[in-house]
Amino acid sequence: MCLLRFSSFLALFFGFFVRTVGLAAELPKVSICIPIYNGEKYMARSIDSALSQTLNDIEVVCVDDGSTDGSLAILKSYAAKDQRLVVLENGKNMGTLYAELRAVLHSRGKYVIIIDCDDYIFPDIAKAAYERAELTGAKVVTFDVERSWAKTLLPDSGSGLLDGEKLQASFFSRKISPAKWDKFFDGALLRDVGNELLPFAEANHIVHWEDAMINWYVCRRVPPFSVLHVLGYRHDDQIGTRAKIASDRIGTVTKIFRDNTLVAKKILDDCPGGDSATNALSIMSEWISYPFQLLQTLPGKYWKPIVDDYIAAFPEEIDARQRP
Repeated sequence: MCLLRFSSFLALFFGFFVRTVGLAAELPKVSICIPIYNGEKYMARSIDSALSQTLNDIEVVCVDDGSTDGSLAILKSYAAKDQRLVVLENGKNMGTLYAELRAVLHSRGKYVIIIDCDDYIFPDIAKAAYERAELTGAKVVTFDVERSWAKTLLPDSGSGLLDGEKLQASFFSRKISPAKWDKFFDGALLRDVGNELLPFAEANHIVHWEDAMINWYVCRRVPPFSVLHVLGYRHDDQIGTRAKIASDRIGTVTKIFRDNTLVAKKILDDCPGGDSATNALSIMSEWISYPFQLLQTLPGKYWKPIVDDYIAAFPEEIDARQRP
């Protein structure tokens, strides 16, 4: 009897070992994460661009963030045809930040790309960025976006590796975009950021500035990076911030301010005092200038309480000139 039990134990252990080693051997080189909320009109192009990468060793992790249209049905139809696509359901709308982080934390790839469901990536970008990262050891690879203001102002670093301090400085000086669109991340690094930010994302419904927040927490870790001047991403903003402002100015601008306040306060709480906090608040204030200008075109009853809350969220030692 003891021998039988021991044999059963060995069989179970061996089976677990084989599955674990096999799983490790089959981990994808790149995970492409796509958060989706009511994207049925645009998401097919985004998903097709991910599944059509010339680098075949990928997975596509899609999170349906409580969509009320046909997005989930579309996702399930894709998953039925291609086993590389994984579908996660939030059940209710949790906000873009939470949906992105959930996709990242579920991903298994050595590297990760995050794209919006109304945008798309070009066919060779996963392969090109993967090869650059493997060649240089970069934890972040930046590439070009088909939208003029999102392009990096840094020269291509080729086979060279740039110090993470320069990545942080370039983030503050806007020589690289604060957005997620133009970046290829080391998977372990991004999942570490995801674990740090997930409680905040669960507690706060963040829709705007979520990618800037993710990038800030990546930059804080000063990872070595590489600049790759290859066109990799098309940003259309079909259902993004500007489109929402056009259809619902008061509600969207109010939401932008509230999200910005929460994100800025989180950043400041995590890096109180010093140049990092000052620079972080300065750039957040710069990002808020556009909706602030829109708010000022409305009656004061709409914007004054919001701005008062925004300013009150910051420590008194921050200079007033950095506030809108």
